[in-house]
Amino acid sequence: MVIDNIYTGKLIAIEGIDGSGKSTLIKLLQDKLSVKYDVFITAEPSQSIYGKQIREMIKDKNNNDPIIDAYLFAMDRFLHVKNEIIPALKEGKLVITDRYIDSSIVYQQIMSNTDYTNIKNFIIQINRFIIEPDMVILLNVNEDIAIKRIISSRNINEITKYEYKQHLKILNLLFCDQIQKRKNYRMINNNDNDIESVLNYVLNDINNVIIEQEWLITKNKK
Repeated sequence: MVIDNIYTGKLIAIEGIDGSGKSTLIKLLQDKLSVKYDVFITAEPSQSIYGKQIREMIKDKNNNDPIIDAYLFAMDRFLHVKNEIIPALKEGKLVITDRYIDSSIVYQQIMSNTDYTNIKNFIIQINRFIIEPDMVILLNVNEDIAIKRIISSRNINEITKYEYKQHLKILNLLFCDQIQKRKNYRMINNNDNDIESVLNYVLNDINNVIIEQEWLITKNKK
């Protein structure tokens, strides 16, 4: 169980497998939304000491311990929320994070040799003091397309243990299942590389939710 956001600002998490287009979408969202709102962009793993450890760890394809992974991600997320997200929310900002709790639930499940339900419940338990995102947007993309995007955008030595095709296919299914447990979510297909259409869809969704739920976020930069 996570904690509801009690602050003036709002938290939006962008989720999806690697190669789904999250980074590109977030950059475009920042450019568009900053005209109207005070936007704070962040990501997980964060820049904390644990986040740096995670970046090295995921390069090690022989490290397949979901419990260690889960603890490291949870510690990094706790500091991320405490040091970055909450201060921004207190200032009334629209916080957009590239990955959040649902990524942990999904990715650590895929590395587990035990029952998925057990590891999932464990992850939820150790993340119980973080803030519930006000909105989660999942970019859904076919694993074949994701692999092509991953290979074209980085060196082969930079491919992580999570980015094999057989993993990406299962990750997609887990993401689709997990995201529906959020109180406010959107699932968007990003298979055809038409990022402008995806951007407009997401912008419309965010603006509608802000109006419908009367989010009182900062509209003028200081």
